[in-house]
Amino acid sequence: MNPSTQVRVTEINWLFAEGLRPTQIADRMGISRQRVHQIIGSVSRTRKLTPCHKCGTLFLAERGRVVCDTCRSKMLTTFKCTFCSKERTILTSAYKTRLKRNRNPAKGLLCSKSCHMSVRWENKRQYADNKKLYNKEPNEKRLP
Repeated sequence: MNPSTQVRVTEINWLFAEGLRPTQIADRMGISRQRVHQIIGSVSRTRKLTPCHKCGTLFLAERGRVVCDTCRSKMLTTFKCTFCSKERTILTSAYKTRLKRNRNPAKGLLCSKSCHMSVRWENKRQYADNKKLYNKEPNEKRLP
C-alpha cells in the first residue's frame, strides 16, 4: 500500500470513528459507498481505533495494544547485553522485572536466550575446570 493510500485509509477510519456514516464518508472522499465498506471492514478485522490508556488519543490498535506509539516510546529503556555487548530496547516494566529477577547484579542483563545459554555453558566449563584443578589426587609416594 503506497503512502497516499494509507493516508486515505486512515482518514476514512478517523471519519468512521467520529460517527460519520459510510455514505457521508463516500460523498466527502469522492469514492463509492462499497469501497468505504471494504476499507472499514478490512481494518476492523485486524486493527481497531481505540483510545490510548495513557493520553486518550485515538489510534489504530493491533493485537491488544492499549497504548499509542508516542506514549509507548516514552515507556522504553535501552540496555547493553553483558555477554555480546549489543544494545537492546525493551519496555521499562520488562526491564524492571529483569532487574528484580536477576540473582547476580554484577553479571548484568542478557539480551536473548542464546546469550543466556552461552553464559550458562561458559560457567559450567569454568566450574568443571576448577573442579578438576582442586580435586586432583595427590601424587602417590614412591617406594624406595
